Amino acid sequence: MMKVLLCLLLFVSNSFAMCEYPHNPPAICLAGKVTKSVPVKAKNYRCLLSVAVKEIVRPPRTYVFNSNLDRVDFKNAQKLSAKTIKLYSKKNCDAKEIRTIAEYNCNDRNADIADMSLLDAESIQLKVRDPWTEKNPLIDCSPLLSK
Repeated sequence: MMKVLLCLLLFVSNSFAMCEYPHNPPAICLAGKVTKSVPVKAKNYRCLLSVAVKEIVRPPRTYVFNSNLDRVDFKNAQKLSAKTIKLYSKKNCDAKEIRTIAEYNCNDRNADIADMSLLDAESIQLKVRDPWTEKNPLIDCSPLLSK
């Protein structure tokens, strides 16, 4: 009986598992030069941009869970390293430069786009849903990215 309950618990927990974001809330600040724009047939996005990264920053007041499931808070912004990023966009398909919040696609938010793909929020200030706390904290990239 105990084995059956354990198997059932594992099945149910895996069925409702969330994507593992690199941090929560699941968004990064991005600035760069658009090197390529490819049209796509996604429901909410017109193109897939390739961006040569000038700056990519994890916003302050984000967190992750470590392997012991302890919450690790990042009080300050952290510069990340990436040379190029692919980003789905609605309105920046013809842009040469981009400064934006890039959100991670997950949990069938946009079912026609792969999980963990980056989505152009087309803003440098945005309330981003945190799937763990179910809150919408404001992410403000304006002081984190060069003008």
